[in-house]
Amino acid sequence: MKRFIALALFIWAVNSPAAAAEAKDARVTEHKGVGLMFQAVDPNKKFDTGFIPAEQGIRNIAKAIDQLLKRSPISARKIKALKESGRVILLYTPDDLRNNAAGSEAVALFLPDFLRKSDKREQRKTFLVVVGRHGVKWPADELAAVLAHELVGHGVQHQRGRLSDIRDLDAECEAYMYEEIAIQDLGLDKDTREMVAFRKAMEGHFCSDFKTYMRKSRSRDMALWDVLNPDIPKLLQIFEGYLAQSKRKGITGKSLAAKKQLLQERRKRGFKDASPDEIYKFATQLRDGDFGVSPDLSEAFRYFKLAGERGHAGAQFDLGWIYTKGDGVQKDLAKAFTWFQKAAEQGRAAAQSRLGWLYMRGNGTAKDYAAAHQWFTKAAKQKYTLAYYNLGAMHRLGLGRNKNHAVAAEWYRKGAEAGHAGSQYRYGWYYYRGIGVAKDHREAAVWFKRSANNNYVYAQNRLGWMYTQGKGVKKDPAQALAWFRTAAEKGFPASQSRLGWLHMKGKGVAKDYDAAYQWFTKAAAKKYALASYNLGTMHKLGLGRAKDPTGAAEWYRKGAERGHAASQNQIGWIVANGTGVPKDKIEAYKWYTLAAAKGNKTARNNLTALTKTMSPADISKAKRRVQEYAAK
Repeated sequence: MKRFIALALFIWAVNSPAAAAEAKDARVTEHKGVGLMFQAVDPNKKFDTGFIPAEQGIRNIAKAIDQLLKRSPISARKIKALKESGRVILLYTPDDLRNNAAGSEAVALFLPDFLRKSDKREQRKTFLVVVGRHGVKWPADELAAVLAHELVGHGVQHQRGRLSDIRDLDAECEAYMYEEIAIQDLGLDKDTREMVAFRKAMEGHFCSDFKTYMRKSRSRDMALWDVLNPDIPKLLQIFEGYLAQSKRKGITGKSLAAKKQLLQERRKRGFKDASPDEIYKFATQLRDGDFGVSPDLSEAFRYFKLAGERGHAGAQFDLGWIYTKGDGVQKDLAKAFTWFQKAAEQGRAAAQSRLGWLYMRGNGTAKDYAAAHQWFTKAAKQKYTLAYYNLGAMHRLGLGRNKNHAVAAEWYRKGAEAGHAGSQYRYGWYYYRGIGVAKDHREAAVWFKRSANNNYVYAQNRLGWMYTQGKGVKKDPAQALAWFRTAAEKGFPASQSRLGWLHMKGKGVAKDYDAAYQWFTKAAAKKYALASYNLGTMHKLGLGRAKDPTGAAEWYRKGAERGHAASQNQIGWIVANGTGVPKDKIEAYKWYTLAAAKGNKTARNNLTALTKTMSPADISKAKRRVQEYAAK
């Protein structure tokens, strides 16, 4: 086997911008539940040796994984478990995979955080192995053995959540044992020079502490090593005891602490004379978890601060967000303001817009509409689209100036034409209502569609209503349903409630009370009052379930407490009549009064009828309760 020793857990040193491209630049295929990807090549990169085309490299990796799945039962079971736990991905890159400590080139590396920054919404674990341009040329069985080391060995560690909680030496020992399993299953020739070196590295270096433990605590089992094909499954069982003892005695903790301190000292020396750009780039890798660097927000903060203090505008801007969110540091809006200001004064448009927002809201500084307008304007001059939107908002709301919808519409137009989804929605809304511009539902629909296609849920919900009502577009229940569903699936409560109503009524979709209840519940969980009202109605009328007056009262009360007039009227009626709850005319009076004040005619009539049945003392008591509730 053409193999050399290279630790999989060291940082992958990349030498080209292409290697730093995010996963969206890679081509993805699926093979037996394993994602296969090719990292795009930087056309300016010079290689000392050629690399095979993407399609051929992917096929070679697929052949290697097939070898593991077909011929190594333990490897196959472990890979199946990884797929059940998250995403299993093998990525072919023509770039260099380099062990920074030894300077040697690696065949493959396990990099679970490689895709982290490209899909931060992904909550499942990722088990990713990057294969270099030399590795994809290896025979399928030899590459399969390496994949057992990286994907199975380190993948199992990542799955168990201990990849960063054990020493590198122990992590490699375990991975080497999984590779040995594959080597045995694949029938690789153990008499070659490479295989002798592999066995020497496993036993003489990476598993040396494990063997010392066995000599002292499991001497009778040392014979497991003294054969050509060691019984690795038994050794792995013993290995768990070794790890537990190392942790119990503090060996692991001391080693990891020393490693972290040494790493920090090396970084400190290495970045002593580094440029702000170099420091900032490394800080982003620490923050995002990139190219073998495990995410470490507190450590990232140190380097962002170092770069920011040396005048790097990007680092200053990021420090503003770090203090805003409290990522790795204590949340501090005043410090956030200071860093945003530093970046803004260097001309960074995003920082100028953010500084304007902080002045507008009075976050981290005194509220100052004039300063807000000034910074928004500076950012807008650099064509920063969010600044257009914020300027529109200031003129629309009359912040620090008289309301001027015509000027607001002009700013929204600039943002809309620049592709800003929020501006497109607001500009469409102005046309829809005829504010600041002449009313034009067709033009409104144009801008709502652009905003909706930019994933702006307010616009998606509004389009649902326009297709329902036939305003600016031809009435189309199917389109209405589609847009409501799109927004609902993104978690927009108004659309979730509407989708529930459509299912409950069978409008544009088959009547489905279970689906209706599900969507209403999702919207109600976000405190959307109309959804609570509809859930109360479903319990009251027994739609898709047995009638439940108590359940109805509970949901109507939730809607009422959120200010929904119809819910207030319903809970008023329920407590007035004692349906599913104790009768309470004073409480009913309170709810009828609140609903009537919002213009609910039914509540007004119910209040009149109820008052006729109450004594003057009870009415006086009820009025006090209304006043107390309103004062909360």
